[in-house]
Amino acid sequence: MKNWINRLLENKLYSYLMIGYMIIQLSTLLFHSGILFLTYEIIFIAAILIAIIWIFKDYKTNRTLITVGLTTALNFIVNLILTIVYIPTLILNPKINWALENGGGESDPMILLAFFPGVHFIVASIIFLICGLICWLMIKK
Repeated sequence: MKNWINRLLENKLYSYLMIGYMIIQLSTLLFHSGILFLTYEIIFIAAILIAIIWIFKDYKTNRTLITVGLTTALNFIVNLILTIVYIPTLILNPKINWALENGGGESDPMILLAFFPGVHFIVASIIFLICGLICWLMIKK
């Protein structure tokens, strides 16, 4: 188990970017700033690019696609934490989800933040799987 965690956090830059993405995305709950939205999206894109480079380099040296699973797993863990925080903070909060308080169909646009972790995870997973497929098909053994 310890070896798997060490391998998961092997790429320090990817790990730090994912942690930074999580912290800044959680900061949007406190500060409601548009610049924070832009910042965590840029950090997330940078993390995906670093993960792609890591996948290609690792496949060239080790001839294994374990890095696809590692990048996807770390992405899943970070986005799961965000989702677990966002459900009570946004979706179950009557001050944001106005439908809970007055029965109306309206809600604060901030509730959309609750869907970002899931969308981010799906998009990143598809990108990582495509990179793994490209490695497998293009780089000869």
